[in-house]
Amino acid sequence: MKVYLASRFADWLPTARKADELRALGLEVVSRWHDDASDTDPQSEWAERDYNDVRRCDILVGFTDGSNGVGGGRHTELGLALAWGKVVLLVGKRRQIFHHHPDVQCFDTWAECREQLALLAPSDGHE
Repeated sequence: MKVYLASRFADWLPTARKADELRALGLEVVSRWHDDASDTDPQSEWAERDYNDVRRCDILVGFTDGSNGVGGGRHTELGLALAWGKVVLLVGKRRQIFHHHPDVQCFDTWAECREQLALLAPSDGHE
């Protein structure tokens, strides 16, 4: 299973740690923005890369905690995932209308979401 992690850019380090947790379960994390946070590519290149990463995923995990109204790429990523029929998991409080979409599964905590993702991991730790 290929997973995309969508959160605030300012939260790149905790998101990178979550990506490592998923890799340890045997899941493939296709979002790269959190691992390349020091990358200085122009934003248009980042947008194209993130768009393509969302297209490649099977599951998008969106994080709403820490949201203070700044930025919003994660909301666009979630919308793309819904439009493309991806599985969408939301961690945190619903903060906008598409978080209430019937295809969005909500979790109060990362630990709960990670448990659900662990059920989807290959049993031998490899895809």
